[in-house]
Amino acid sequence: MKAASLAATAVLLLGSAAASADWIPCAREGEYCKFDGRREVAYGAGKQWVSRYHEGGVKCTVDKFGKDPAVGIVKGCSVREEAVAQPGGKAQWSTCAKEDGVCRFTGRREVAYGAKDKWVRKFFKDGAKCSSANFGGDPIPGVAKSCSVSSVTTAPPPPATVNSTWSRCAGEEQPCRFSGSRRVAYGANGRYSYRQAKDGVMCGNKAFGDPAPGTRKSCFVAP
Repeated sequence: MKAASLAATAVLLLGSAAASADWIPCAREGEYCKFDGRREVAYGAGKQWVSRYHEGGVKCTVDKFGKDPAVGIVKGCSVREEAVAQPGGKAQWSTCAKEDGVCRFTGRREVAYGAKDKWVRKFFKDGAKCSSANFGGDPIPGVAKSCSVSSVTTAPPPPATVNSTWSRCAGEEQPCRFSGSRRVAYGANGRYSYRQAKDGVMCGNKAFGDPAPGTRKSCFVAP
């Protein structure tokens, strides 16, 4: 593996990427983690994870992440909740810090880190260090970056796993219809693949991979 690729791999000490509010489980080991755009993906188990940026999806295997963070343990993949995109939408964004400075605010807010049209977003409480280490990677290497904070006081994101609050939207190979950006789960019997989708998605293996082979699956949308 090239040195640059190894340098892009970060070791994460997470309580559990799949359980963290900022991470969405997307695949079991050996399955395909599907998503839109350029996203940070974590691979591991328990408190040992490695993360790398990938475009449009990635197979959840050790060779795609450069090392095995939890040898001898069955692992999985989770995708970071934020997308790499320029701050926008309904929220108003205010520059709060230059790179390596401190973005100060109160409460739980969404903070964007980057420059030009490449940004990563993450939720923080009562301030955040404006650095690549704090945001899980460098969205635009070689360019001076800054942080912007959303004007919206953000409620906690919806649950990361399917439960009774999720709504079934389609059976396998049927369109799951909705408006806006929603978190969608695909699977059955406690085995699901997750992705963030906009204005609907086809409920099938092509879009999500196959989290439960040999089982008839469905799609569900988060509340």
